[in-house]
Amino acid sequence: MRLELPLVAAVLSIIGLLAVAGGEDFNPAGEKIPLKLNLAQGDTKRLALDVDTNIHWRLNDQPTELHLNGSVACEIDVRQINAGGHYTVQMIEKRLAYNLKGGSFNTSFDSDLPADQAKTNSHDQNARQFIGQPISLKLDSLGQPTELVDIDKLIEDQKTRTPSIAPEWTKQYTSAVMSGLKLVMAPLPNQPVAIGDKWQQQCKSDLVATEATYTLHDYHDGVAYVDIDGTMNVDPGDLKGPIHGQLEINQRTGWLIKEIIDLKLTSGEILKVDGTLTVTGN
Repeated sequence: MRLELPLVAAVLSIIGLLAVAGGEDFNPAGEKIPLKLNLAQGDTKRLALDVDTNIHWRLNDQPTELHLNGSVACEIDVRQINAGGHYTVQMIEKRLAYNLKGGSFNTSFDSDLPADQAKTNSHDQNARQFIGQPISLKLDSLGQPTELVDIDKLIEDQKTRTPSIAPEWTKQYTSAVMSGLKLVMAPLPNQPVAIGDKWQQQCKSDLVATEATYTLHDYHDGVAYVDIDGTMNVDPGDLKGPIHGQLEINQRTGWLIKEIIDLKLTSGEILKVDGTLTVTGN
């Protein structure tokens, strides 16, 4: 029995909520600052995730300790901005890598390395074909993905590039991209906030649902520091539990600078996941 890539992707996609907080509250009390997405046409932004988690799995009363670490990197180009502040962007995944070890498991994949057909499963082979493949989508004024653009054209392009990949896999992959970005983009408030102000956000993707409260802890030198406390539910596995972390956001652009989140998720006594996820942006 093996852990399929969708479960790994589910763990990896938990990143959207994080970062290093700091600084003293020396700003004027009650002064409100806007935190909104403010990118320019032609901007290129990057996000890179590193995940380090422990998986405690009990199967048929036999405990297994697994360790999963992985990396995901992508590039986002701003193509258009409409009058309402909505964005059309092009996302390109640059790298996907993971390593899962423990018990009878010893699985690894790195899109930067040459494919070894004898050791690489079909899911990983398919995933490799999407590295460098542009995907167009729209973001609302708060940076949340709203829809894919030209999905039919993407399916046809992918069939031309790699005839062995079924359209269903392309749809599954693009859906995973939307899900990941929903969780990665900074959870911006819909109005200006002062130190101590809170806002809430619910986010649901194909595999992960979060409900969290965000608090502006401090801001200085063009950076806003936001604390987060919430809960997360991950499928498959019906994993649930608390999440705690911080977000570091560029005050001018609304783009994530760095995120760190600690999580402890459980599914009864069968499955437990704990660890730290870190994402950096520039």
